Amino acid sequence: SPSATTSGTTNSTASTPKSSTTAYTVDQISKHNNKNDCWLIIDGNVYDISGYLTQHPGGVAQVTPYCGKDASQAYATMNGRGAHSSTADEIRQNYQVGTVSN
Repeated sequence: SPSATTSGTTNSTASTPKSSTTAYTVDQISKHNNKNDCWLIIDGNVYDISGYLTQHPGGVAQVTPYCGKDASQAYATMNGRGAHSSTADEIRQNYQVGTVSN
């Protein structure tokens, strides 16, 4: 029988349901390591910023070296140039897909 659909939008690009309560291993996160599929770890949380990269004020090249990796220090210091704004912190929350599993 045909599968039932729920109301709302579907994300055809997601291979697994994304939820901020989902725990991902470092190995899983490391596979999302390029500008077209970029996940970051920041302070134990996982962010899929693939759709945001081109909007990043500092440019795509500032972020892509951290795709698939822990970017906590780089985020906290803007690669040694200061700190991200509270606005950046708010924007970042929109892209959280989970946490890092132990």
